[in-house]
Amino acid sequence: MFYNGALITNESKQLQRHICIPTEISQQIIKFIELSEPHSTIYYEVNDSWYTCTPIPDSESAKFDARSGESRPEVVDSNFIYSLSPTKILVVSYSSWNELARQFGNQVNVIATDEGVLVQIMHKSASKEDAVQWVLNEVGISPDHVMAFGDDFNDLGLFHKCGFPIAMGNGITELKNCAKYVTESNDNDGVAVALEKFVLNQVNNEEWGSVSKEGVRIRETGEIITVNVYKTSLDRKEDLERQAGEKIEKAREEALTKIRERYEQRKQSERRRPASGGELEDDDR
Repeated sequence: MFYNGALITNESKQLQRHICIPTEISQQIIKFIELSEPHSTIYYEVNDSWYTCTPIPDSESAKFDARSGESRPEVVDSNFIYSLSPTKILVVSYSSWNELARQFGNQVNVIATDEGVLVQIMHKSASKEDAVQWVLNEVGISPDHVMAFGDDFNDLGLFHKCGFPIAMGNGITELKNCAKYVTESNDNDGVAVALEKFVLNQVNNEEWGSVSKEGVRIRETGEIITVNVYKTSLDRKEDLERQAGEKIEKAREEALTKIRERYEQRKQSERRRPASGGELEDDDR
């Protein structure tokens, strides 16, 4: 899910949903911004491409999400910009965003993030919560069974949609007030801290990782165990069948098997490790 839900890709099902701002509406928005605050810096994201008429200063680069393999937008002329149907329009330090929202509120969503420094404009039907619901409809999972992380105003709808919202420590107060849990900040690996608390600690116990009522599905990729969390009542057979049925039962067995395998591998590795004097321990002689 990208661009606040305007672009969704599902490789396993070979599905994609792309909601862009119509060219005519984009042109009107550009003219409105240029007339109200002509010195504003505007950027345009179209699918996986990034454009601007003005080169991005180093002082502003940190305001944007990191982009894989593309540190700066492509500088193009205004005629090209006016021909676009952008996935998202970004405006830096635009103080008139409330007026923009009132003028175009029926066509687009206008959200100010990063303490009002960055204004994000997407199609009216594009949002994180709607994008998550679209994916959940495709895979047959209820939003009550989803854990979500967020830190700014564009995550509020997602928090109200999902069953277990977790606010980042650096997040806004409005998110923290409706979160089930507040984790560490982005810089302090808050997502990893929460996953360890609510997922890994649930499976890494004395019973070799019994799956708890929170519901855990573990899928191994190379040397990494990837964890997908579904907040499911596994202690009730009828609820289990209604929510996920045989798929979750299979996932539970796979989780336990992989945890046991890792546990045995760790024990064997410790047995083979030389003692402090350089000799093998008794069990390995």
